[in-house]
Amino acid sequence: AVPDDDAHVRIWAQERLTRTARWEEGRFSQPELAALTARRDIFQDVTAWTEDDVVLGGDSAAARTVGAQFVTPNYFGVVGVTLAAGRSFLQNAGDAPDMTAVMSHLVAEQLYGNAAAAVGRRVLVNEVPVHVIGVAPPRFQGALSNMDEPALWMPLSARADIARISPRWLIDEAALEPFARLARGASRDEATALA
Repeated sequence: AVPDDDAHVRIWAQERLTRTARWEEGRFSQPELAALTARRDIFQDVTAWTEDDVVLGGDSAAARTVGAQFVTPNYFGVVGVTLAAGRSFLQNAGDAPDMTAVMSHLVAEQLYGNAAAAVGRRVLVNEVPVHVIGVAPPRFQGALSNMDEPALWMPLSARADIARISPRWLIDEAALEPFARLARGASRDEATALA
């Protein structure tokens, strides 16, 4: 579970399809996320994710459709979660050219018996070879407590190859859900006013 921390705040945009429609939750594009991240007066750090269903296979396990979250490299640090095994994503160097993933604890146990045994394995995600670098703690669902537990977390940069979509999706598509840690002295009202 995500540690209970008053500095954590979920951010969403307000959007409506027509002038008379009601306001609904919206998502952010990469440029919009970069603008939020730049507001160091309000946010200590900002992470974001988007979700897709993927086909997971590998070793002798039968392929199956599972949920995956594509996340910014700082995701686990901002959320405040320590992995059960392995490491998280590299912050600045990136994990290219090797595709990497953090696997859920449940899936690691199902496929390999325990968390430590999953680290270093290669799995297929939509038929793309992916290196498992870490395993999330038991029952970790993601930044929000009511999320369906994903089987994998992968870097945002991997989504274009895994989902077979345009590499420009981060710029062209408002698909990101931000989650942030407030800067010292900043308020939730200041954070939500930006969206």
